[in-house]
Amino acid sequence: MPEMTAGSEPVAGKGSYAPNDVAVAILTVDRDPQYVFQTLASMFLAEPALHVMDPIWILVGSDDASHLSCLLHHDRIRVIALSRPEAQRIKLWRIHRKFKHNYHRCLRVPLDGKRGIIVAEDDVVFRDHFVSRCLQAVQEIESDDLRDYALALFSAYDFHRDPSFYRGQYYCSYGWSYYGTPCMYYPRKTAEFLAVEFERFLGDDNYDYESDPQVLPGDLLIGRHYGTRMYASCHALAQHVGATSTGLGGGGGTVMFDREYAPVPREAWGRSPLVSFPPHVGHDASSGFLQKPPNS
Repeated sequence: MPEMTAGSEPVAGKGSYAPNDVAVAILTVDRDPQYVFQTLASMFLAEPALHVMDPIWILVGSDDASHLSCLLHHDRIRVIALSRPEAQRIKLWRIHRKFKHNYHRCLRVPLDGKRGIIVAEDDVVFRDHFVSRCLQAVQEIESDDLRDYALALFSAYDFHRDPSFYRGQYYCSYGWSYYGTPCMYYPRKTAEFLAVEFERFLGDDNYDYESDPQVLPGDLLIGRHYGTRMYASCHALAQHVGATSTGLGGGGGTVMFDREYAPVPREAWGRSPLVSFPPHVGHDASSGFLQKPPNS
């Protein structure tokens, strides 16, 4: 029998993975509408283990975290705003570079012996037991002797449509071009490597990063390095709910979140139940991308 961890579902395998092996971080900015409270409510409702895990990190992309002041008394949460000098330093940066700055801060969260980190944006909701279910995929991946990889817990694609993407009961290949960072898991080695890569685009205030075509948005930078080592949960463990965007990837959710969570046997792969969803939602066979609703 798999090991039972207090407050969680069983973790697949031999019981060597537990929820507290993972850090959880949210990157956020003050915006209208404000989604972070919905994200936090969903997070703590979805994963009972968060109440016994180490506190989650909330990385605020400015020096003003007053919109989160009602959360500061909670010992399950660490709210970290920018220092005033750092906020002034990045004040005139464009949105892509500011995003990379805050994402880099998430990648630099102290892991203190943990296996890795879940990094979520501030406008997602979560599937029940999302940490424990993430670890089911992680354990399956690493039992295949993979250590340096990235795992998408959300993707707008419907990977079930292509049998060639099958890898296991809990994870699959990220079979199309990677984009979007609403919710990701990084092993420690990957987080450390990406933090260094992000630093290359953050340090020199005299360089015109914005006009350099080699300077990519954060998700494309991750895809450049991990495109061939990018995997996804067979069932999305997070859903993007933001109706407004900071300008990086637009809105849109995934049909994979609405499907019942169960191990996916190989023989079921490629039999996508897309016909049960509205025709404007899901995978566009011609492009691979999530189609937008009419009039969006």
